[in-house]
Amino acid sequence: GQTGPITCGKPVLRAAVPCLCFIHFQKAQKHVARSLKKAGLAASSSNKPAPKLHVIISEYVRCIQAKRKDMDNGSRIQIRDSSLTITNTVKDEA
Repeated sequence: GQTGPITCGKPVLRAAVPCLCFIHFQKAQKHVARSLKKAGLAASSSNKPAPKLHVIISEYVRCIQAKRKDMDNGSRIQIRDSSLTITNTVKDEA
């Protein structure tokens, strides 16, 4: 069996660190840089101390949750009648 999470269907050496394919590794780097910037921590700044891992993770999780919330809010269609309330959730398969 395989140990650890499966990130995508592309074959990657299990011993490789990080165990992401090239495309997902670039996306992860971009998201971490964006999260650092939003948290006010520039990754290239030499005069600031290195950010703590918990700060990076909490900002990254906040961005993911905000993205999911935006997707949920934009994908619901509600039809209201005096005697009937129908909620239809439309998921975008992109």
